[in-house]
Amino acid sequence: MSLDKIVCGVASSFVRKQLLKEREPTLDRASEIGLLYELSDRENSELSNEATASKEDVQSVSKGKTGY
Repeated sequence: MSLDKIVCGVASSFVRKQLLKEREPTLDRASEIGLLYELSDRENSELSNEATASKEDVQSVSKGKTGY
């Protein structure tokens, strides 16, 4: 399978752009770029979920009775 087919078959436009920037693309480098993208995307999703959970915790505290 040629590297061109791999580049065209990638769902993420960001990863495609990264692959096209490579001067001498190899299958190993393409795999590395794809893996790094997946890992960073997963980490970003986890951080977003944590931030949302923290925001909900703060909102639930602020909606309670103050007791002053």
